[in-house]
Amino acid sequence: MIDIVIKTSGNMVIVYDEYGRRVPEYQGSYEEVRNKILRDAPLSAIFVFRKEAWFEHLIVDRKKW
Repeated sequence: MIDIVIKTSGNMVIVYDEYGRRVPEYQGSYEEVRNKILRDAPLSAIFVFRKEAWFEHLIVDRKKW
């Protein structure tokens, strides 16, 4: 199950499940995986935008993600 979705400043997406494991079928360029993630992610999923530095991130509403 999708738990955390991270969009990087380079428009790449990294997805983790509830056990902290990456979920490769939902990872890739934002344009390629966005619709599939929004369709399949549970309401409890956390959407994050990671800025340039690895420690700078914003939790965002899934509608704005």
